[in-house]
Amino acid sequence: MNITDATAQAIREVVRGERSWRTLNDYGITIDVTAEGVATFGAIKAPVQVSIDDVARGWLRYSGDSRALREWARVVHGGVGLIDLTFADDRTGETLLDLLWRVNFGEPATEEMHQEVRRILVHESL
Repeated sequence: MNITDATAQAIREVVRGERSWRTLNDYGITIDVTAEGVATFGAIKAPVQVSIDDVARGWLRYSGDSRALREWARVVHGGVGLIDLTFADDRTGETLLDLLWRVNFGEPATEEMHQEVRRILVHESL
């Protein structure tokens, strides 16, 4: 399906932690999160590009709930074909992607990780 502006916006809102990934069903996108990984269903021609700022905001939105943070990280990191994390091509992006990967694969999020994400968000806002 051609992704509409509304669908792209909804995906960015999921990444920013402003809406649950489950609400993407309303846009014809189903996400199945399991212990083995993430599967997305719905023929999307191109993934939605998100920014470092989008991901950092989502991280901080879920930082108070480790289970929710891990689930969100699984969706964002594992949403290949749905979410484009091309920002990882720079050092700040690589750092954020590494943190996302670590939480996705079971490492407990620490206060140091949350502080690093805050620094990234401040840096990106300048």
